[in-house]
Amino acid sequence: MPTATKANRSAPALPKNIGRFQPIAILGRGGQGVVYLAKDPKLGRKVAVKTLLHTGRDPQRLLAEAKNVARLDHAGVVPLYEVDFDRDKPYLVFQYALGEPLSTLIENNQIVPANRAIRIVVEVLDAMSYAHECGILHRDLSPANILINSEDRVRILDFGVSTIIDAGATSAELVGTVNYLPPECLNNEPVGPYSDLFSIAVIFHELLTGKRLFSADNQMAIIYKVLNEPIVAPSRLNRDIDPELDEIVLRGLERDPRARFQNADDMKTALETYLAPSARETAGGARAKSSAIEFMLRRAARKPDFPAVSRFISEINQKTGSRDQGDAGELGDVVLKDYALTSKLLRLVNSPVYGQYGGTIGTVSRAIVIMGFDQVRAAALSIAVFEHLQNGEQADVLKDAACSSFLSAMLSKELGNNDTSIDSEEAFIAGMFHRLGRHLTIYYFPEEYREILTVVTSKGISEPAAAKEVFGASFAEFGAAVGKEWNLPDDLLLAMKPQPDGTVKRANSAAGKTAQIAAFANELSEAVGAAQNDQELEQKLAQLHERYGECVAADTKSLRLSVANAIKATQEYADVLSVDIESSAFFKNVVRRVTGGKPVARDPSATAAGGAEACSTQVSGANETSSAPAALATAQPQGEPPEGRNAYLVNALADITAAILDEVSINEIFTMVTAAFYYGMSFSHVILMIRDPKRHLMQARSGFGTDTEDILKKFNFKTANAQDIFNLAVVKHKEFIVLDVEAEQYKTLIPQWCLDLTAPRSLILFPIIANKNCIGLVYADQTDKPAAIGAQEFKLLKTLINQASLALQQRR
Repeated sequence: MPTATKANRSAPALPKNIGRFQPIAILGRGGQGVVYLAKDPKLGRKVAVKTLLHTGRDPQRLLAEAKNVARLDHAGVVPLYEVDFDRDKPYLVFQYALGEPLSTLIENNQIVPANRAIRIVVEVLDAMSYAHECGILHRDLSPANILINSEDRVRILDFGVSTIIDAGATSAELVGTVNYLPPECLNNEPVGPYSDLFSIAVIFHELLTGKRLFSADNQMAIIYKVLNEPIVAPSRLNRDIDPELDEIVLRGLERDPRARFQNADDMKTALETYLAPSARETAGGARAKSSAIEFMLRRAARKPDFPAVSRFISEINQKTGSRDQGDAGELGDVVLKDYALTSKLLRLVNSPVYGQYGGTIGTVSRAIVIMGFDQVRAAALSIAVFEHLQNGEQADVLKDAACSSFLSAMLSKELGNNDTSIDSEEAFIAGMFHRLGRHLTIYYFPEEYREILTVVTSKGISEPAAAKEVFGASFAEFGAAVGKEWNLPDDLLLAMKPQPDGTVKRANSAAGKTAQIAAFANELSEAVGAAQNDQELEQKLAQLHERYGECVAADTKSLRLSVANAIKATQEYADVLSVDIESSAFFKNVVRRVTGGKPVARDPSATAAGGAEACSTQVSGANETSSAPAALATAQPQGEPPEGRNAYLVNALADITAAILDEVSINEIFTMVTAAFYYGMSFSHVILMIRDPKRHLMQARSGFGTDTEDILKKFNFKTANAQDIFNLAVVKHKEFIVLDVEAEQYKTLIPQWCLDLTAPRSLILFPIIANKNCIGLVYADQTDKPAAIGAQEFKLLKTLINQASLALQQRR
């Protein structure tokens, strides 16, 4: 690269010349070629000459690309002087620029202060915005390609090199530094300005943390991490980083290009707004707020129970952070320290709230293996916090607050189920913890809370505004500060922030969407609980619909139904936590407003916490259909009765759980799961399909049934945006039951290749999800008669699939 770093004196002998240029020293070597410091005898100046290893197949195209790049005229871009050939190999001549590459800072594990890092990245974005406007992508941005001088001025190197190289590269060759390439480049998908922004976000993350974001021993391992590994927010590695800055970085790192900043100016504006005094508190105000929060934390820490609760919750979050293979046992050990928590956790995971697991979970470790870390963490945290925050001086107020949070959590989970980009369990806990600061204030500072209520009455302002007057900090700020002490995940801290006034614009990131759903669910819960009559409720619902219309697709009628569905789940949840919900004035009013005081009858197709969504046969993404077949056939199947099938599946579930704990290979786990499907349900065919991302193909790997060996050779499909149940299962992460393949609504949704190969009468399709990606499918069919699948059997089959997903995720 054309930098003024120390030359490599031990390198092989320099070539006598490269074209007319006379090499003086080697400045650097890389996968693309060698960079020489050279003299231009014609103009009497020093230049940087980069020889390229790839030989372009089309010299004219290479020269045309170089002309485009050479037109770039920006202070942040090291100019390309010319491109030519020497002994049939291309070389590029750049200005010789002074400075050190940013990679020097990162290689020395040097953390760059946030304000300096932001200024550096803003300069990079300014240069990239100019280049993108000229129609030129960089496609190989890395710290090694960004120079910084003694005055912190930034200049970008090697502009257009990857584009020029690509003119002569084969489709199988990766062009660029894999640690910084966006997923779409690695998947051979279309690129655009957003691709360079991903690379910039990786560099930004590394400047803030002083560590490589994606590192491994070999290129393929790095590629896997770029495509699959969860990205840790910078503030988790550097506590000096503001979570608001995390949000900007993580948006730039979204794997879905559509969720990123779409152009460099947008990302630059977000960073400049973050730094701007008009968008940030003044230094004095920030210090005052910080002092107020520190004072509140010190007071809470002096309470007899707060330190113990804090240590316990912090330990739970630490054990769910990395998801290593040993974490199940470690998290189980933490929970088992508290007998009351252990008992209530097992009651909760076997209650109707988690009814999809069949009430068969007998140990904490089994709960973790079957349900996964996130669900167990959500359950354990909710019990630890809300069991604790009871019976204070404001017992009735605390009870109402807890009921509101339970209802909000159930609503968040239901709404999260309607968006495939959102994890419904994360939405659940985000909804429950959205107003953690208020709960803590009521419990630990009862006198100040009474003063807050007095200010609300006397000034006619909201509780959050009154809290800021009394404490100097808001409920949300106090809750986030405690959350940091407890090691709560960054996405959960983000979900504690209230949404801005007025119309809420739909977020691009999954974390932002989850935070919006959590805020909406809490506002909806409070609106229903506070309404004094039906007319007032209808008005409040209409206002919420107008405010969150871009984020939540629901009219006032469906919102009422959502609340009705959540009431019963809230009653079950509160019962496990020993919260006397029936005596809560808030909850009584919710029931009165939604049901007229009558017992709640849940809609059978609801998607609330009990997992009923799994039983729907309405195809997501299908053409609108006014009638769908019954959710599940309940007629007795011929042959083995349902009781025997249930027993077989339950035993298989226990065997697979033991195999996971014994670290049996993934292939054996998959075989055990598909065998359970085949022998437990007497299906005609059961086929495991695994995704091949390089070929964009879902390919059959193994199976059971008649003529399976021949079927497996042809049972595959290209993953695309096609509107058939196979592609919808991959894209939407939804399971499908088709009891009659000849039914009118399925005629266009079941591909002909499937009908020809297996001739099914009924079929069932489950996606296998790991790290929020569909990596495989389990297909099963009945060919001689329509299938009869009971609701309990369906839940057990779904649990088998969940185990396969968890086993795969733990091994990765």
